[in-house]
Formats: sequence, C-alpha cells, structure tokens
Amino acid sequence: MGLSYLGAADYAVVGCMLCASAAIGLYFRMSGGRQKTTQEFLMGGRAMGVFPVAFSLMATYMSAISVLGMPAETYNYGTQYLMWLLGAPVGALIAAKVFLPVFYEMNVSTAYEYLEKRFGKTTRIIASILFTVQMILYMAVVLYAPSLALNAVTGLSTWASVVSLAVVCTFYCSLVGPFLTSPSFFDRYTLWGSVLSGLIFSLNTYGTNQAQLQRMLSVGHLGRAQKALFWSLPLIAAFNGLAFFDGVVIYALFHDCDPLSRPEAPIESADQLMPLSVVHLFAGGWAPGLTGLCVSGVFSASLSTVSSAVNSLTAVTLEDFIRPHCCTSSSETRLALIAKILAVCYGAFTLLLTLVVSEFRGVIEASSVLFGMVGGPVLGVYALGMLTSLANEQGTLVGLLCGFALNAWLGFGSYAAKAPVPDILPTSLQGCPTLNATMSNATAIFLHSDIIVDEGRYVLL
Repeated sequence: MGLSYLGAADYAVVGCMLCASAAIGLYFRMSGGRQKTTQEFLMGGRAMGVFPVAFSLMATYMSAISVLGMPAETYNYGTQYLMWLLGAPVGALIAAKVFLPVFYEMNVSTAYEYLEKRFGKTTRIIASILFTVQMILYMAVVLYAPSLALNAVTGLSTWASVVSLAVVCTFYCSLVGPFLTSPSFFDRYTLWGSVLSGLIFSLNTYGTNQAQLQRMLSVGHLGRAQKALFWSLPLIAAFNGLAFFDGVVIYALFHDCDPLSRPEAPIESADQLMPLSVVHLFAGGWAPGLTGLCVSGVFSASLSTVSSAVNSLTAVTLEDFIRPHCCTSSSETRLALIAKILAVCYGAFTLLLTLVVSEFRGVIEASSVLFGMVGGPVLGVYALGMLTSLANEQGTLVGLLCGFALNAWLGFGSYAAKAPVPDILPTSLQGCPTLNATMSNATAIFLHSDIIVDEGRYVLL
C-alpha cells in the first residue's frame, strides 16, 4: 500500500460530499409526493424543470471516466479526440428533431416501448436485455476504474472507494498535435473519425439511450425537453474542453519526466495521471482541503452516472419486463416499492461485477467498447423503424444480433488477442532531477515510491 497523501481536511471534504449525496436522497424521499408512484420515482412526475434536466443530462453524459480518461487520452495521443465535439451537436439535433418527437407522441416511459409497437414484443425484449447488460457492465467500470486510479495516488483503499460509492449511490437512488485528416481505419484518432464518433455517440445517447431519454421525458412536454437538450450541449462542451485542457497541462508537467516510464513508477496507468497531478500541484499541504475537493469531484462524477444508470435500469426492468407480464393489476404504490427494491439489487450486482472489469486497459477504451457493442446496433434498429417503412421484425432482429456479436468480437477480441497499443506522444526522463535527500517535496512525493514523511521532511529509504 502506498502512502496516503490526503490530510484530515481532505478526508473531511470527501466525507461531506458523500453525506450531502445521501442527504439529497433523504430530502426528496420526505418531500413532495414522497415517490410513492412509479411516475414520481422514475420520471419525477413528468414535471421537472428545463435547467435541472439540462444539468442532469450533462452529469449523466459525463462521468468519472471522462474526468480521468480524457486527460489520459490527451496525454498519450494528443488533442485529436477533441474533434468529436464538432459532431456531437449534430447528433443531438437529429435526436431532438427526429427521435424525441416520436417518443413524446407515443407517451412512453422507456425507449423500448416504441420497438414493440413498431416491430414486435421480441425486439423490445431483446433490446431491453442488451441495454441492461451494457449498463450493468458500464456501471461497474464507472465504479471500479476511478477507485483504482485514486487508490494509486491517494492511498484510499480501492474497495473502500468502490463500496462507499456503491452504498451511497444505491441508498439515494432507492430512496496535442495538428489535426490528422488521414482516412486510415488503423489510426486511433483522425479528424473524420472523431467527428463521426461524436455524431453517432451523441445521436445514440440522446436518441435511444434510456438513461438520457428518461430525463428528457420527465419534463412532460416536447418543447421543454428539446430546450433541456440544447441547453445541456454547451455544458457538455465546457466540461469536455476543460477535461482535454487538463490533459495538455498534465503533458506539460510530466512530458520530460514521465511517471509511467520511471523504474520506480508511482502509477501503473495513464488513467491515474489526473489524480497524480492534483496531489502534485497541492503537495506540501499549502492548500488544505483542495486535494479532497478534487477527489470529491471524481467521486461525484461517478455518483451522477451510476445513479442515472440505476434509475434507467429500474425503469426498463419494471416497464419492459415486470409490468407487462406479471404485475398488470398491481397498484402504483406496490410498483414503486418494487422499483426501489430493483434499484438496491442493481447497485449490489454492479458492486460484484467490479471484479470482472478490472482487466480493462483504460477507462475511455472500456466505455467505448461497452457502448459500441450495444449502442451501434440498437441505434440502427431505431433508425430503421423511424426512417423507413420496409423493415420487418425478422430482418431487424438478425441485423441487431449480428451487429451485437460483431461489435462484441471486435471489442473483447482485441483484449483477448492483446492487440498492439497505438503509438503515443513522445515522453522522456531527461527532465527528472536526481533523487537525493535535498530534492523538493513535490518531486519526492511523485517520482519515488520509497519515501516516508518525518515531521514534514521527506526522506529516502
């Protein structure tokens, strides 16, 4: 176990954040309609405001994967990935003008209700199952990967981080380079690939993903939902811009003394660079509590995404599996209780699955594999249904399952085959100072693992 770089003030800030998250759940449990019906618990009574939903859309879109993964991608591969922001608004506009009106006209609670009316019950069930598998695995990544990264540089126990996030979230839920224009499919990022990726990802997220649609349906009116979506776009752009700029700053800090290349490397993954930089900048205790505030930001990002995923999974399970088949005559109060039990179960199951996702190489890559595995084929099904009248259920199911199998083979197969890692930006160790007893506190903390703290002095072992 490495050293703990958090002081008492930092732990106090993290604890206050977790307590505040739990308190929010208690407040909404004890106020208003107390979430006694499924419409209140899952859809906010379809009376949510535009701006709260806009911020919720941004919080659901961005997670700790973004906070940690985007700076890591920028550090390793440059700023090319930023170009996906050019495609994201286009995908959101298509979703708002083509997909969202259909869902509002049909007055659905889940996106998959549409599939039954357009193609049939089998399509709805299969798409719901695929979404459930995808989101459970994705939540496990959101919980585990940030906790693993934080453990390496803060001394927080990995499982203490995972369990803290899972318990709090379940509790309140149940209650740098020139633009590469090459057309090659083998480059990690190109201008065209990044823009197209942003467009498709945004269209899939806002047009078919239950976690986002559930928020847009909660405002109760199409025009208000479209406004919430459009207001969320500059928030997402600002968040991503700052995350990418973090990567540029981290590269400036460590490019000539790469923490990953040193024999005594203090970290094992580029996903750990962001928290490492935070501790680096606030080393020496000159700003008590700021390190804890940054750590709390990563935790909060995880909480926002996991809570959204748990809520959407609960809605899909209740509306697509339970209500139509075995609880057709149950009261709303009983269904609301079932929904809360489902939220607890999904939180617990996600906690168990964190063991499975520990083999992923990077959080951005892992999330891309999981979303692409299901998101692409499902987006194709919705596009077929809404934009054509020729597709039937049999052909649609063949395309959906084949697309899922192909994407799963490409994604997980690359891990199994240990595909070569793309070239990264140049780094060196030429800027590393000689390790000795007179080196600066900040450098000592981050560039050598065999250091102890003795009354404010850093001494090499």
